[in-house]
Amino acid sequence: MLSEALRSWPKDHLAAHSTRIGAAHDLAASGIDLTSIMRSGGWNDPKMPRYYSRELAAQDSGMARMMKARYVHLNN
Repeated sequence: MLSEALRSWPKDHLAAHSTRIGAAHDLAASGIDLTSIMRSGGWNDPKMPRYYSRELAAQDSGMARMMKARYVHLNN
């Protein structure tokens, strides 16, 4: 099934860099520490892996957690 999806994917939309970004995002979403993500992606500077996972950081911000808690509280 995966090979079918890859064959149908437009070739100009997938690059090695795309998989590197996706891996950084998935590692961050799994709770892997930044140093390990940097080693996995070959980065010496944390700037890019932080940039690639910025929306995950926003989802886990204090404001986001407070709003989720209010939503749960108001809807129970």
